[in-house]
Amino acid sequence: MQERAGTWFGHPKGVFLVAFTELWERFSYFGMAALLALYLASPVAAGGWGWSRSEAALFYGFYAGLVFAMPVVGGWLANNYLGERRCILIGALLLMTGHLALGGPAFVPRLIELTTGIDARAVIVQSGVSLGRLWALSDVVPALHEAAAHLGGGVEGWQRLSRAAVWTYVGASGSFLFGLACIVVATGLFKASIASIVGKLYPAADARRDTGYAVFFTCIYLGAMLANFAVGGLGETLGWHYGFAAAAGGMAIATTLYLWKQHEYLGDLGRTPDRVAARSPRLPLTPEERDRIRVVMLQGVFTTVYAAGFFQKGGLINLYTRDHVDRGVFGMQVPATWFLSVSTLVFMISTPLLAALYLRLARRDRNPSASYKLAAGLFVIGAAYAIISSAEAGRIEGGVATIGALPLIAMYVLFGIADALVWPNQLALATKLSPGRYTAFTIGAWHLTIGFGTWLAGLISNSVERVGNLQIFTWMALLCTFSAAAVLLLTPLMRRMMHGAEQTTVAPQTS
Repeated sequence: MQERAGTWFGHPKGVFLVAFTELWERFSYFGMAALLALYLASPVAAGGWGWSRSEAALFYGFYAGLVFAMPVVGGWLANNYLGERRCILIGALLLMTGHLALGGPAFVPRLIELTTGIDARAVIVQSGVSLGRLWALSDVVPALHEAAAHLGGGVEGWQRLSRAAVWTYVGASGSFLFGLACIVVATGLFKASIASIVGKLYPAADARRDTGYAVFFTCIYLGAMLANFAVGGLGETLGWHYGFAAAAGGMAIATTLYLWKQHEYLGDLGRTPDRVAARSPRLPLTPEERDRIRVVMLQGVFTTVYAAGFFQKGGLINLYTRDHVDRGVFGMQVPATWFLSVSTLVFMISTPLLAALYLRLARRDRNPSASYKLAAGLFVIGAAYAIISSAEAGRIEGGVATIGALPLIAMYVLFGIADALVWPNQLALATKLSPGRYTAFTIGAWHLTIGFGTWLAGLISNSVERVGNLQIFTWMALLCTFSAAAVLLLTPLMRRMMHGAEQTTVAPQTS
């Protein structure tokens, strides 16, 4: 395969272009995800939605699950109709639209106040209802009417107050939910396609593909770290919607650069749908291809378990940090979202080091299977939960309200190491095992397993008010550890079913 526009650091320049674009897409997602559960669980008077912790954690898990499930649809569209490049562009535009719509709970009340002179948000706060419950308007509207009547102003006055409050409630809630829907669809179009492009930039057996995905994931986590500080910091200190809106600007920068350099760095790669390019849409899978797809599915089961543990960080663990971790440093409260950056930083340090190690081992034909790396990641994240579980047990036994920040930081350090072991290698493996004519769809299906994991994370965290944090942390430690042992036992079978897909060659570097 001819490499377009030369290389940087031994990798095609196109890898860095799509990685930079993905950086800002992940900045938008992780920034929103860092704030979402905190925002939903914040009181209405403080600008939030006033939901309970369990409701916020459940919604976060459901939403994040949709985000990771939709790439299977986006991959199918890319393979069959749109092509990866068109999916990336449409997804980027939808992301910007979605993040602007997330500002609805801030600008809708202000717009209604400017046009009517009524502070309708005060009526909503007075009513005691929580935002976002558009499916339960039959309960919400009477409460708004009662609050408007209580505020007085005569019959005509309270009716105007009531109408303004209802329109504000519907507009603010509806625009935010519409923004989330745009981000779900955008991510579905974006993620599978951009990851597929990375794989196509390398020859089939090129050992650099694994390190190429390491570069790709490093940019993802750089975007996540920037988001935790910038979006999380803005949202928790200046106002939720300053944080939500910040991501739209970053995505605009990335889209502009992508449009400017895509032809130079990518050529015609990803323009034509794979089904059209192959000119053989009805070719059945060979027995070898079916075995490899079975491996993707089997590893997906354990990736689901890993995701269920990892994505507690944006929901349950984020709320736990806010409520039960001493965040005081030099007289100030560190925002809970900033702690999320610990795992991101560790990932960014660990990933290039591991990638260099894998490439060196590949030259000796001793690079471990991605299955062994998945097992190691599950063991490490199990240890992370054991640490936080022990700290929570000590907090309960001591009858204190908070734990120190050190156990939380130690947990996030292990999260970062586990991530470096799991995500880049699993995504690279999915491209190796995929039939060439279905690459984007296979990557989308791989993301679906992460979606299942985040749904599971939401269901688990929804039980926190019933069973408590300690029980959930202990469950996760045991589940991840036993899953790691199962992966180790199944790896020899899975390697046989791969039919040599992990065998690689180390191409000479070019400049």
